[in-house]
Amino acid sequence: MTTAVTLQVTSFHDGPWGGGVLLGLGTDGGHETLRARIPGRVLPRRPVPGELWRVTGSLGAYPVRDPRTGSVEEVEHIDAAWAAPAMPRGAAIRRWIARNPAIPGVGEGYAERLWEAFGGRLYDLIRTRDVEALAEVLDRPKAAAIVDAFGLLLDEVTALQEFDELGIEGATANAAVRLFGADAARRFRDNPYAMTLAEPWRKVDAAALASGLDPADRRRMLAAVDVAAAQAFRTTEGSFGGHTVVTRDALLRRVCPMLAPLPARTAADALETAITAGVLREVSKERYQARGPDLMERELEKAIAGRLARSKPDVPVATLLAAIAEVEAETGVRFEAEQREAVFAALTSAVCVIDGGAGTGKSTIVRAVLHAHAKLGRGDVVQVALSGRAAKRLSEATGRPAMTVYRLQKDLELGKRSMRSGLVVVDEFSMVGTPDLWQLLTALPIDVDVIFVGDPAQLPPIRAGNPAQAMCASPAVPRVTLARIHRQAAATGIPEIANAIRRGALPELPPFDARHADRPGVFLASCLEDAVPQTVMDVLAPVAGLHAPGGDPVSKLHSTDVQVLAMARRGPAGAIGLSDAIESRWLSAQAAVHDWGLRIGSKILWVRNSYDRPTGTRDAAGQEQTIDLMNGALGVVRRATEAGAEVTFDDGLTAEIFAPDLANLVRGWAITVHKAQGSGFRTVVIPMVRSRLLDRAMLYTAVTRARERVVLVGEPLLCREAAERPPHSALRLQALDFDAARPD
Repeated sequence: MTTAVTLQVTSFHDGPWGGGVLLGLGTDGGHETLRARIPGRVLPRRPVPGELWRVTGSLGAYPVRDPRTGSVEEVEHIDAAWAAPAMPRGAAIRRWIARNPAIPGVGEGYAERLWEAFGGRLYDLIRTRDVEALAEVLDRPKAAAIVDAFGLLLDEVTALQEFDELGIEGATANAAVRLFGADAARRFRDNPYAMTLAEPWRKVDAAALASGLDPADRRRMLAAVDVAAAQAFRTTEGSFGGHTVVTRDALLRRVCPMLAPLPARTAADALETAITAGVLREVSKERYQARGPDLMERELEKAIAGRLARSKPDVPVATLLAAIAEVEAETGVRFEAEQREAVFAALTSAVCVIDGGAGTGKSTIVRAVLHAHAKLGRGDVVQVALSGRAAKRLSEATGRPAMTVYRLQKDLELGKRSMRSGLVVVDEFSMVGTPDLWQLLTALPIDVDVIFVGDPAQLPPIRAGNPAQAMCASPAVPRVTLARIHRQAAATGIPEIANAIRRGALPELPPFDARHADRPGVFLASCLEDAVPQTVMDVLAPVAGLHAPGGDPVSKLHSTDVQVLAMARRGPAGAIGLSDAIESRWLSAQAAVHDWGLRIGSKILWVRNSYDRPTGTRDAAGQEQTIDLMNGALGVVRRATEAGAEVTFDDGLTAEIFAPDLANLVRGWAITVHKAQGSGFRTVVIPMVRSRLLDRAMLYTAVTRARERVVLVGEPLLCREAAERPPHSALRLQALDFDAARPD
């Protein structure tokens, strides 16, 4: 039997099946708690305590555990077929106002005063947006916040009711409301497939067909081709994605099942329709480009062409030599001919690429360029990198501020920074995707010079495209490639092994010997794949000196600067599992930090950029000191505080973290290779397991993170196969052609 209720939400609990269980009180004045199981496909959004929700469905009994007694009994629930927020009326308005997180500063007291002043009229005053009347009881900002929140809720409820009439599931309906606002239902009727911006094709197509759309509708044809091209562009697809160009065969393979139950030949018709409509452009024989990637690549070519067409003033040799001499004195590094050439090229070109293997001194060259640029008085200098951690490392290496690409874009958009000329240095260029570079270069005036610095053999962009590959392959763009490695001493063998991996080969490695674990070099701890997690632990013990008697194992783990670099986050040999195993084995005796699952001495990895964090210290003027915590920063938990914990990060700075910050961190004894890019450690241990991510670039990046020693753990054949496997990024299709940027 179907039942429908309106209830006042008291709490919502996520369910393992998706969606969750909503608890609330009926609006009939009773005090009995009602329960509704709402599947994820039905739930339009997470209910907020204090809201009214309308739930329709059948009744069923499910086990509920009493938290006080621990006993379990069957309790009646509504199995929801439809659930959505409802407009609060009468006394429910008071509870909605007091508990709504979108109305700051208005709690139970203010809500009660409003109810006492207006009673049942309160609903109409809010609905008609009578801020003046409400402001007689509370200030105008609070009154405005109430009517604004109510207006948003009214739009949401109205749109969800319209989607209910169309037979559209709650989650899909809410995605449409988030995308198009109160006009969502009309937009859906006009073209349901506009929803593919927010929801998977499967859900949107099912909703469109359920609403009565003809399977052969032209809108469906065009959308299928557009979505198929977008799937090739994304980097999360099973085929790795990242393509800005897609072949005819690949499109047809994707479009054909999307247009079922229409016959297979319909896919070819849809492709021709998309070309005629301008959804696709043919860039070469049977290769096509969607409008978005086409726009980005053509704009990038123009941005480079405009800079190459600009003439650059001469650089006095004396200025160049003076800048180099200053950096040599600061760093103790003697510049060689190729490094001097790189500095000269960067100062005499509006666009320049400086590339080379890990540890070839690219950051030192940038340091000299910045010295010379300042002497020449050529305007502002901004250094950027894709990740916060890479930006911080760049700042440390050059002695000048650096920021993320995203932050520079935002500063330019919001007017916080203005650049009419000057220089932008883009570090870790191999990780910058086509969308990232397009956003950056289109935000910068053409008179701003750009230097791209990186190692094309390292990990590819997370987002689509491969601009570094296209730029390094173009004779139109000035480029200096550095060959000599300075980070690791040649005696370690790391430079030789790394260069071999770059070429697609892995020499035979000596076996790891626990009795001589402090020897520099690259070693192999051979084992079957199932034994990799345990072997990692067996290698870590002697490498960190944990097998020797005496001393604190936690101090040894930190002082030896050893880092496990995993291929992926999950799995027995993933970063999460290995970090948990290390914590359990060597930190179990350490004092716990609150109930956070961390201990004194725990190593953590911060996974989100967080600016202006308090350090718990004050300067001489009494101002509280702050630091920026960057995504990828590693830290050590030093002590528990009254409300949180004190953590010292790898740049030597300390910050206090709190319970909500647990969402921003994970254990850091093992991290992924992606998180380690741009970092260096004395020793790295690399668990080698079969993974769709494992290729030459992954192995090369992992090996070059070490300064003294590397231990590969796994099967010898798998290690060789990884070195021989071409980088997945080399398979990405793109139409980016910087030769077209060569000035006439």
